Amino acid sequence: MGSVHPYKTAQGDQRYRVIYRKPDNRQGQKRGFTRKRDAELFLHSVEVKKATGEYIDASAGRVTVGKLGAAWLDGRAHIKRSSAVAYESAWRIHVEPKWGTVAVGDVKPSAVQLWVKELHSPTAPGVTPVTPGIAGRPRKTGGLSAAMVRRCYDILAGILDAAVDDRHIPRNPARGTKLPRKVKRAHLYLTHEQVDRLAEAAANDNALIIRLLAYTGLRWGELAGLHVGDLNMLRRRVTVNRTASLVGGRVELGSPKDYEQRSVPFPEFLAEPLARQCEGKGHDDIVFPAKGGGYRRTPTANARSWFEGVKARAGLPAALTIHDLRHTAASLAVSAGANVKAVQRMLGHASAAMTLDTYADLFDDDLDAVAGALDKAHAATDVAILLPRTVSGT
Repeated sequence: MGSVHPYKTAQGDQRYRVIYRKPDNRQGQKRGFTRKRDAELFLHSVEVKKATGEYIDASAGRVTVGKLGAAWLDGRAHIKRSSAVAYESAWRIHVEPKWGTVAVGDVKPSAVQLWVKELHSPTAPGVTPVTPGIAGRPRKTGGLSAAMVRRCYDILAGILDAAVDDRHIPRNPARGTKLPRKVKRAHLYLTHEQVDRLAEAAANDNALIIRLLAYTGLRWGELAGLHVGDLNMLRRRVTVNRTASLVGGRVELGSPKDYEQRSVPFPEFLAEPLARQCEGKGHDDIVFPAKGGGYRRTPTANARSWFEGVKARAGLPAALTIHDLRHTAASLAVSAGANVKAVQRMLGHASAAMTLDTYADLFDDDLDAVAGALDKAHAATDVAILLPRTVSGT
């Protein structure tokens, strides 16, 4: 048990000092109490926290966010390399400059909320206020995107979670922060005719790439990572074993999203052109290699991208992205009568609920069908509709 002792300040004022034993049996003290009662309450709270295992030494909170941040990033070996690089970049550019030298015990909820607001504002440090866009594509108005702000916040909150677990601080001051809402981009769906126009405007194997993306729902990285051995021409299946992603300026191979291998069907009309694409290639050769060899990069939204030129020649919206071909595959499958479970398996979603949430707009016709079915069911029953009585003379 600790004790309370009076003392005099240099100005002659009486104060009280609390002396106590820490859980590691080292001596601790706290000075400056103007009332003995306050000193006693503090001492009792220390003893209760020691008894319940909640005691945290005040000096433990002096470790900086920067010191814990490096260890936190190193400990994320379980995530894919592309994600790890993205987190490291966000930490280096946006999180460490603000919080690196701040002690975890000094981080305040209000300061975290203000930082999140500043990141999302047009005057965010290190953010170009306005980025010119391609015709038909919305211009960026400044500030980090909601997704990027959330990534930066996740880093800080994750570091502070680790600080709580390691008993540097009693609670995470970042939790409860209000974050900017993600604005969901409207999906663009192409018709069969538009897919044909897009493919016909492309040259060489790009035409086959467009059709394969639009009729299988493969992600770009999954298509870029295809080897000849991943194609089963008899069953008309594509096995997704890997993904080729742009990481730190170069294309690297990784596991599929959510680490799930899957088998994706392709329509019969693609079998012959795919067979021709694989002629003369070995089992481990890339199906769609880059011009100089190796894996292809994702077509980006700039004037030098082959996909931008193809869109323009096909007369399709400039806002169309290569990923919209995946959305198109979902749309064409649903319109052809595929059930939600089949679409889920084709796209590699974790659940049918995720597919429904992502493509709820594709099932609007189902609502009309429900209303029509209810109308037919009602008509089939011989139940009179009760109408309100008319009052005589009206």
